[in-house]
Amino acid sequence: MAFVQNCLTCFGANISVVMIMAPAMCVTELKHTSEILGTMFFVAGLGTLLQCTLGTRSVLSCSLFSD
Repeated sequence: MAFVQNCLTCFGANISVVMIMAPAMCVTELKHTSEILGTMFFVAGLGTLLQCTLGTRSVLSCSLFSD
């Protein structure tokens, strides 16, 4: 159950970062916002995959303002 909660938290974190930062970057079209969101999910998945295969422990990567 903890894994599901962590996945939902990371999902919400990725979306909130894009929705807050896109207007600050002067991105007004929904198409460009969705491209940024897709890129963030891809990079988070890639980071998770690399950490699980090459790293020392399992981790679920996501974007946060504190990183």
